[in-house]
Amino acid sequence: MSALPGERVKAQTAQRYGVLWSHSDPQEVPAGSHYDQVRRLLPVGHLGGRILDAGCGDGIDALRLAQGSGCQVIAVELSESGARQTRRRTRHQPNVTVISADLEQLPLQEARFDFVYCYGVLHHLPNPDQGLAELVRVLKPGGLLAIYVYEDFRTRSRLARVALWLVNQLRHVTVRIPPTWLYRLCVAASPLVFCGLTLPARAFARIPATRALSRRIPYHHGRGPFSLAGDLYDRFATPIERRYSRSAVEQRLRQAPLVEVTVLPLRGWLGYGRKPAAGGGPAVEIGPRAGLQD
Repeated sequence: MSALPGERVKAQTAQRYGVLWSHSDPQEVPAGSHYDQVRRLLPVGHLGGRILDAGCGDGIDALRLAQGSGCQVIAVELSESGARQTRRRTRHQPNVTVISADLEQLPLQEARFDFVYCYGVLHHLPNPDQGLAELVRVLKPGGLLAIYVYEDFRTRSRLARVALWLVNQLRHVTVRIPPTWLYRLCVAASPLVFCGLTLPARAFARIPATRALSRRIPYHHGRGPFSLAGDLYDRFATPIERRYSRSAVEQRLRQAPLVEVTVLPLRGWLGYGRKPAAGGGPAVEIGPRAGLQD
C-alpha cells in the first residue's frame, strides 16, 4: 500500500491506466467480458433501469451492460484515455453516457441507480471504504450493488502465498518504471506467462482429476501468446493494490450497509447485496419492466 497522498495516487493511477486503455481497440468486439462472468452469478436475470458502471476502463463492460433492453448506463472513469475509449466503443449505444470522475467523490445525486457495478476498482483506491460508501449513496433503496476485488490468498496453498509475496516484492520495482516502458515489458513477458501457466492449465483442464486445479492456476484464461499483456500491466502498474479475505468483503458490504449479502469466488471475490428498502418496503424491480423515471 502506498504512503503517497491520496490525490497524487489518483493522478498516478489515472496516468498508468490511461496508458493501458490507449492500447485498447474500440473497434474490437470482445467475445466475452467481466460482466458476462459476473452476471451468471447474480441472483437476477436481465438487468434494466438506470445502471452505473463505476470505473468503466475502456468500456467493454459498459457496452455489455447497455445491450440489455430498457436500461440507461452511466459509465464513470477516472482516466481521460479510458473515458475517451469508452465513448468510442459505445458510440452506437444512445443509452450510454460517459463521464470522467473520481469514485470517491461521485458528481451524482443520491439514490439514482437500480444497479451499481464496480469491477476491479475499489482495491486500487486510496480510500476504498469511501468509494464503497459513494456507490451505496447513489444506489436506490432496494437496488443491487455488485463489486469485484482481489483476494488475499489466505486460504490458498503455501506455494500460492509465496508466489503472491514474490509478486508483491516485484511490484515495489515495477510501480517505479515509466508506464510506457512497463507496458512494453508486459507485452514481452506475455508469451512466457502464456507458455508457463496458461498452456499447463489447459492441459490440466482436460484431465478430470486436475480440472479444478487448472482453474486456480494464475492466467489460465489466456487466449493467445500476447493476450496477457494487459493483465500483467494491471497487476504491476498500479500504485495501490489491496487484497481482501472473503469475510472482510462480506463485513464491508454489511457495514455499507447492504442486506442479502453474498460473496463468491471469481478469481478474486464477487460480492453483492441490496440497499435496504426505505421503510422496509419492496425492493426496486430489476428486470425488463424496470423504468428509468426518477
